[in-house]
Amino acid sequence: MIEYTNLDKLLSKYSNLYISEYDCNHIPKFIQGTFIMDASHNGVHFVEEYYIKIDLVNYEAPFITETGGHISKKYPHKYCDNGLCLGITTEILMKCCTNNIFDLFIWFEDFVIPYFFSYEYYNLTGEYPFGERSHGNQGILEYYMDIFNLQNINQAYHFIKYASTLKQYRGHFLCPCGSMKKIRNCHKNELMKTFDPYIKERILVDLKNFGRMNNY
Repeated sequence: MIEYTNLDKLLSKYSNLYISEYDCNHIPKFIQGTFIMDASHNGVHFVEEYYIKIDLVNYEAPFITETGGHISKKYPHKYCDNGLCLGITTEILMKCCTNNIFDLFIWFEDFVIPYFFSYEYYNLTGEYPFGERSHGNQGILEYYMDIFNLQNINQAYHFIKYASTLKQYRGHFLCPCGSMKKIRNCHKNELMKTFDPYIKERILVDLKNFGRMNNY
């Protein structure tokens, strides 16, 4: 089971959020309340208040719902149960998880705040300020292609397969991205993250889905 860190830091900065439920071992299950987004990008500034609830126990990564009705049901990156599609699960884990410990503060700052900013920016301009990925397996594929600078589905599949079986760091091996550079001079940091057991589990899920989708 994943553990969380920097919850106190999150609640200190966003003081209107609070732990609303604990489990029998007094481990936080849900966070809820309001927070104010005060953010700028490309000369555009928003200050908005949102009501949210964060589930820490029932999903691979924290699952956030917007409970105040601020986010339109027609917004493409909102689920029918009011959950918010913050991004690709693999991307969130790669960014926030180290040694089965998930940093809630980084998650909130790097995924939650940009989500709400993107929503307001999209309503204002009809564009996404930080770009957009597809939903489902296609979006996952796009993530791997972006982070590892891959050019096609076949490259992405074989890179994921390599990462899923990697058990020991070999910096002098050629990087599987095809750059002809040694791993230590190429995607060392990204591949080192795949040693995390929780991330490894997610990569295996991605590999299985890609194999089924592309008949590998």
